[in-house]
Amino acid sequence: MCATGLAKAEGVAEVASVGGFVKQYNVVIDPQRLRGFGIPLSKVRDAIRASNMDVGGAPSSCPNSNSWCVAAAYLKGIPDLQKIVLKNEGGTPC
Repeated sequence: MCATGLAKAEGVAEVASVGGFVKQYNVVIDPQRLRGFGIPLSKVRDAIRASNMDVGGAPSSCPNSNSWCVAAAYLKGIPDLQKIVLKNEGGTPC
């Protein structure tokens, strides 16, 4: 039964829709190229996971303030995936 049908059912006061569709990105890996860089597939998986999460927060250090600083670091598209560094040499991403 869809939400509109459920809302019309006897005894139902309100139907609230929460959430939505979850975006999914499929990353196609060239195993030979990855091997050429000396990067294991697990490193790609771990780097994507680490780049797609909430990061910690802390209370503001300003006096008379009750705010928290929290950053959401969720991937929003292909450009975000392209910025993930898998390897660096001498401090330079490669």
